[in-house]
Amino acid sequence: MACYEASKRAVDKARGGGGPTLIELKTYRFHPHTSDDDDRTYRSREEVEEAKRNDSIVVFGSYLKEQGILDDAAIEGLRGEIKAQVDASVDEAWAAEDPSAQSALQHVFQESP
Repeated sequence: MACYEASKRAVDKARGGGGPTLIELKTYRFHPHTSDDDDRTYRSREEVEEAKRNDSIVVFGSYLKEQGILDDAAIEGLRGEIKAQVDASVDEAWAAEDPSAQSALQHVFQESP
């Protein structure tokens, strides 16, 4: 809820001409960086499991259930819809034509000479 509120304030500020806002949102990475990364060398399984229990998506789902807004079936339905959207987007990205080399610096900040 705090993330939503901060984002809403930033959007309202920007739409009102107040300029951009930087919002730092911290999350936990549940998986190793790569398949070659053994994260057990720098964090315990207990730490990872604790982070999973406190994951914001899980906590928010519990909140919505406690408020009577959603039930388990509705949450699972949403998970299925979102997974289908993500899978479709991944398929679309893999099927997309590779960008041209000339476009590599488009939309990249560069200081004026």
